[in-house]
Amino acid sequence: MGPLPSGVFRRHREPSSLTRWLPLPVRIAATWLLMWLLVLSLARLAFHVGFAPAGGDWASLGAALKLGLRFDLRLALWLVLPVLLVGWMPLLAPWSRIRSVRIVWQVAVLLLSLAVVLIYIVDAGHYAYLSQRINASVVNFAKDARTSAGMVWSTYPVLRLVLLLVMLAAALTWVSKAIFRQGLAPAWPGQPTTLRRRVLSRTLWTIGVTLGVLLGIHGRFSQYPLRWSDAFELPGGAYSASLALNPVLSLYDTAAFRKDSPDVAAVRKHYPRMAAYLKVDHPDAQTLDFSRQGVPRPGALPHRLNVVVVILESYSGYKSSVFNNPLDPSPEIAKLAKDGVLFTRLFSAHGGTARGVFASLTGIPDVQLGDTSSRDQQAVDQHLIMNTFDDHAKWYFIGGSTTWGNVRGFLKRSSPDLHIVEEGQFKAPVSDVWGISDHDLFKETIRHLQDAQAGGDKRPFFAVVQTAGNHRPYTIPQADLGPPDKPGPFLLRDVPADKLAAAGFSSVLEFNAYRYLDWSVGRFFAMARQQPWFNDTVFMLYGDHGIMGQPGANMPSYFGPLGLTNGHNMLLLYSPRWLKPKRLDMPANQVDVMPTLAGLFDQPYLNTSLGRDLLDPRFDADRSVFTFMPEVGLLSADRYVTTGAAGHGGRAWALQEPLLEVPVAAREQEMQQLAQAWYETARYMVKHNPPRSPASPVVAQP
Repeated sequence: MGPLPSGVFRRHREPSSLTRWLPLPVRIAATWLLMWLLVLSLARLAFHVGFAPAGGDWASLGAALKLGLRFDLRLALWLVLPVLLVGWMPLLAPWSRIRSVRIVWQVAVLLLSLAVVLIYIVDAGHYAYLSQRINASVVNFAKDARTSAGMVWSTYPVLRLVLLLVMLAAALTWVSKAIFRQGLAPAWPGQPTTLRRRVLSRTLWTIGVTLGVLLGIHGRFSQYPLRWSDAFELPGGAYSASLALNPVLSLYDTAAFRKDSPDVAAVRKHYPRMAAYLKVDHPDAQTLDFSRQGVPRPGALPHRLNVVVVILESYSGYKSSVFNNPLDPSPEIAKLAKDGVLFTRLFSAHGGTARGVFASLTGIPDVQLGDTSSRDQQAVDQHLIMNTFDDHAKWYFIGGSTTWGNVRGFLKRSSPDLHIVEEGQFKAPVSDVWGISDHDLFKETIRHLQDAQAGGDKRPFFAVVQTAGNHRPYTIPQADLGPPDKPGPFLLRDVPADKLAAAGFSSVLEFNAYRYLDWSVGRFFAMARQQPWFNDTVFMLYGDHGIMGQPGANMPSYFGPLGLTNGHNMLLLYSPRWLKPKRLDMPANQVDVMPTLAGLFDQPYLNTSLGRDLLDPRFDADRSVFTFMPEVGLLSADRYVTTGAAGHGGRAWALQEPLLEVPVAAREQEMQQLAQAWYETARYMVKHNPPRSPASPVVAQP
C-alpha cells in the first residue's frame, strides 16, 4: 500500500450538509453520474444545433429532449454502475490508496471516455451523411475498409476530429480523476462509527441505491422498459425521433441485426423468379422494384365498409374445432367459419407473436436471425396496405402494451394516424402480464368505437384487435367464471390427460385458455351484432402463429414430423351481408392476408410486399407457402422442401400417408430456388419497403 499523495488533506473540502449523509461510494458515484448526464445532454444539444431542420416547433423539441434525457440517464447509470459495485470495497475502488489500482481505473476511464466520444463523433458523421443515427450496420463498412477509409478522409476533417476526440476524452478523464480523489480524504463527522451502524447503513443504502439504479435503467414506472420505439411516437416526425435517441444505446440495440444485412447481389440473382411469382408490373432488376397495382375485380365491395381484423394469439390449427379437434375447444369460431370465407391452409412462415404481427401487417416474412424485425430500428418505415384505407379512422387495440416487441415503433412510424389503445387506457382491470383479458379487450374495443362515433367521427373505421390470453400463464379472470346459473359465464372443463394429449393439448390450463379465447370471440360477435355498423363491416380473423406439437387424427400425420404445426392456423373472412360462405384449401401465406383483404374492395391499392391476393385467380397455378423455422423451406399442395446454406443441399418429401422422403429432382430443385428467392428478397425488403402513396415513383435502392 503506497503513501497518500501529498496535499490530499489540504486540497480536500469537507462535504456540504446536503451531501454529508451520503455514503462515500454513493456520493462519488452520484457526482460522476451528474458529470455524464451533463456531458450527454450537451452532446444532444450540439446535435440539435448542428442538424435541426427549419420550421421545428417547441413542443416537439421539448418532448424529444425530455425523452432523450431518460435515454441519457440509462446510459449514464450503466457507465457509473461499476463504480457503485466496487465502491464498497476500499482497496479496489477508484479512490483506493493502492496507487496501481488507481492507475488501472484511470486507464479504464480514459478508454471508456474515448469509446463514448468516438461513438458520438461517428454518429454525427453518420447522420450528416445518411440522415440516420448510428446503428450496428456501420460495422459493415469495415468489409471494404480501404474504400470506406478513403471516403471518410475525403469527406470529413479527420485530423481535427481526432484532436477533438483526444481532448474531450482527456478532459473527461481529468474531471473523473478529480471526482474520485474525494475518496482519498479521511472520514468526516456524522458518518456511522460503530460496526453495527455501519453494517445497517450499508445494507439500507445498498438496497435503496440498487432499486433506484434498476428503475433508472428500466426507464419508466411500467411493466415494459423504456425502448427506442418510444422515440418514433414523438410529434415532429423523423427528426424528433433522431434527436431523442442515444447513439451508444442505439448501437447496442441494433447489434443483434448487424449480420442480417441483405445480400443485394443474391436479391438481383433471384429477382426474375420473384418478379414473375409476384407478377410485378414493371420489373427492373436495377431498382429492385417489387411494386404492383391491385386492381378491383368485378363485384368488389364498397370501399367505405368498416374493417375489423382480429389477430388470434397462438391459434394453432390442429387444436381448433374448425379442423374437427375431438374436444371441440373453439365452437364459436367454427360457427363463424361455416358462414364465412375460410382458408384452411394458412401458414405463418415462423413462430412467435412479434414476427407474426410484423409479417401479417407488412406482408414481409420476418427472417431476421438476431431478433424480430419489429425490434430493428432500420425496419420501422414500412409501406402498409392498411394505409390504403385513407378515409378510415384507424385503430389498434391490444390488452397490454405495444412497447412489447417494440411494435409501437413500426406501427406509428408506418401509419402516423393510427390510434393505439393499450395498457393504461382501459377501464377494465389488468388480468396478468399481458394486460387486460381478451373478453375485456373486445368490450373495450366496442366501447371505444361507440364513443368515437358518438363524438362525431362518422368515418368508417379500420380496427386491429390483438388478443393475448391464449398464452402462458393462461389467466382466466374470476369475473368471467361463475356458477352454471350465472348468465353467460365461462365454465372450466376438466379433461383427462390422455384425452388432452390425443387432442394436442399439453395441459388443462392450455386447453381452457384456448376455449376462453374462443368464448371471448363469441361474446365479441354477440356485442358487435347489436351495433349499427355490424352489417357494413368485414371481419378478418387469423392466427399470429401455430404451436409446435403432435396433432391428433384430425390432421394429416405429416404435420407433426415436418414441424408444420408451428405455422399452421387459418384465415377467415366474415361478413354475412357481403360475403358468401366458401372453403378454400390451397396453400396460403400469412403475408397474403392484407393483399387479400384489400382485394375485396373497389379501390386500387399499391402492394410492395411479398404477399399476394389469395382470391386472385392469376396466382392459382403456383400456390405455395414459404417457411422459415429457421430452415428455409417451401410447401406446395403435395411437396415440402427445405434448403441448406445458400440454397444448396436440403431435403424433399411427398405429402402423403405415410410421409415419404423423395430425391431432390428437377421439380424439388425449382422449389428450393423459389424458397431461397423468398428468403433473400425478404431479408432485403424488410429494410427497403418505405411508405409510398399509390402514385409514388419507384426509387432506386442501394
